[in-house]
Amino acid sequence: MKGNIRLRDETSANITCVSNTFIDNYMTKAPGDYVKIYLYLLRCINSGNKCFSIAGISEAFDYTEGDVRRGLAYWSNLDLIQLEYDENQQLCGICICSKPPVPAAEPGLHLVTDDTEAESEPATITPISTEPARPEIPQMRSLTAADVKEFKEASAAAQLLFIAERYVGRPLSTTDVEYMVYWYKDLEMSADLIDYLIATASERSVHTFKGIDRMARAWYEAGVKTVKQARDMDRKRSMDDLPPDIEKTVLNAFGIAGRSLGDAEKEYLRRWYIQWSFAGEMISLACGRALSNTGRISFEYADRILSSWKNKGIDSLKKAAEDDRLHKEERSTKAAPSAHKPRQTKAQDFLGHTYDYADLERKLMAH
Repeated sequence: MKGNIRLRDETSANITCVSNTFIDNYMTKAPGDYVKIYLYLLRCINSGNKCFSIAGISEAFDYTEGDVRRGLAYWSNLDLIQLEYDENQQLCGICICSKPPVPAAEPGLHLVTDDTEAESEPATITPISTEPARPEIPQMRSLTAADVKEFKEASAAAQLLFIAERYVGRPLSTTDVEYMVYWYKDLEMSADLIDYLIATASERSVHTFKGIDRMARAWYEAGVKTVKQARDMDRKRSMDDLPPDIEKTVLNAFGIAGRSLGDAEKEYLRRWYIQWSFAGEMISLACGRALSNTGRISFEYADRILSSWKNKGIDSLKKAAEDDRLHKEERSTKAAPSAHKPRQTKAQDFLGHTYDYADLERKLMAH
């Protein structure tokens, strides 16, 4: 049957058996939807029916097919299953590994066990903080006219406003000025640091104050108070100018586990989040569609989706849904047969003509 995927395993059990290694080291950390998909695979393996389809499991749990593919990619990246593809890069087989690998201990986590009570007491994981707590970022508040006036009257404000206009290439709006007041008063950034912030953003082709604000918040969270500290962090080219949750968003969307993003992948994320100012939910949607449409982790495909949205001005889930609707309508219109007038028969062609019979008779008599 079209769409079926062959399953095979390395076990010979006739019951649905779940490894203790899976329960102890994987199940508690994995998203609940992904756990259901893994258990469903085990059930299919031991039911005697070795085939299933993405559409079938999607219907069973009321998931989208993209959700199912992300779940499969998640377990594949942890080496609990092996995904097999045909020459067209279509998923054609899944192998469930008989011995799930024991993951390496995560930094800051210690596995505490008591050998004398190993059979009755489950292992517990005790988190130990290895990093200082990040400062809580002040929320941007509604500014009063007095706040804006105070900022504009500061000695360096006039020059700072001029520099900002030069970098963004347009006159500043009231919202733009409110961002700068927020950085100056609430994030406690000096005029020199704000100057360097805007210059750095311009070098990275970030020309929206929304994107610059993300950099400012990341610097605050990283404890950057001086231009020197900002330069030192910039030289490292790390992900310090991106909040930790945005990288986690991409990892979850692609089903990546057991590793962080590579340098090239981080550059994609930097462009999407900072340069193009896409929210995490839009990046997650693009990555999910890339995985669903290609069956693999493709930052290039996600980049094309986000680039298209950027050119169309699509910056929310609502606008993306509307664009999908219009695209489907356009495809339906093109696929529909065009209305043509029925072709006349030869008899209709003949009857449709008029003839001068007197003229025809004269011509015949002349011959």
